[in-house]
Amino acid sequence: MASARDIRLRIRSVQSIYKITNAMDMIAAARLRRAQERAATSFPYGVTVVRTISSMIASCNDIVDHPFLVKRPPERVAFVVISSDKGLAGAYNSNLFKEVLKHIATAEEELAKLSSPDVRLTKVGGRRIKRSAGTTQRADRKIAGGEFLDDAIAMLSEKSRSAEVCLFTVGKKATQYFKKRNYNVLREYTGFSERPSFGDASRIARDVIEGYLAELYDEVYIVATRFHSPVRTNPLTIQVLPVEKRTDVGDIEHNMIFTPDAESVFEYLMPRYVEVLLFAALTQSSASELGSRMTAMGAATDNAKELISQLTLNYNKVRQAAITNELAEIVAGAEALK
Repeated sequence: MASARDIRLRIRSVQSIYKITNAMDMIAAARLRRAQERAATSFPYGVTVVRTISSMIASCNDIVDHPFLVKRPPERVAFVVISSDKGLAGAYNSNLFKEVLKHIATAEEELAKLSSPDVRLTKVGGRRIKRSAGTTQRADRKIAGGEFLDDAIAMLSEKSRSAEVCLFTVGKKATQYFKKRNYNVLREYTGFSERPSFGDASRIARDVIEGYLAELYDEVYIVATRFHSPVRTNPLTIQVLPVEKRTDVGDIEHNMIFTPDAESVFEYLMPRYVEVLLFAALTQSSASELGSRMTAMGAATDNAKELISQLTLNYNKVRQAAITNELAEIVAGAEALK
């Protein structure tokens, strides 16, 4: 049996843990309300934007040459993985990574079936990028050719675990997880997982769009966490590019009038479409992270409180046993002196 001193030291350590988990629980609960409000407003807005874009596509079928609408032969798939910067959020990150790995495995399997040995090099924006011979469509847009493209092309030219999949990681946890497993992390974004802004979504969208127009990848997916309640969240995968032509948009207006013309309207709205989807995913993930952390820290606080009670009871038993032994020794000594 442990000594009274050992139990007392353990009680102090558990009390320190209790103070930390209780503080994190209260902080997460305080931040969750605002994050929950943003998530509740941004998600319906994102759904409305998707329905609106779908309505525009259905009412203007002649805009099929826009690069965001053209479905290219898939040779490489990009995933935007939205995780947390901090840990202690229960199974929030692990569930997300399982979802990502499942889709990566599916993408690798599908792309392996479509792979062809006939490969050529195509210049895009002054750079030589690996493309298949069957790819004839290319985004006829001005490529910025900035720092992102330079870094991305250099990374994709190196030998890695999977040449068919590349990642944009939001949050330190996703960056650490996938870099450790030697995936192509084209760009990492950290420092705002709990409090994302629309500017953060615009920055991510700018890099994603730039790489898509340069044909570094042919499909883009967002993997985030859908918030339902602090105790109920689930990973969610959304295809961002190319924009799917949906038919389940309900009663839509097929006779829209575009001013000045449909091409100019699509040219402006399509980048906003990506930004809105990213912002909705960021706010959903933020609320999910805080809710998961509040739930996990609440459970940890309750467990620490229960453990402190058990240790205190054991400490009292050990101390009482020591006092009883001392009294017995005193009585025995007094009897021996008679």
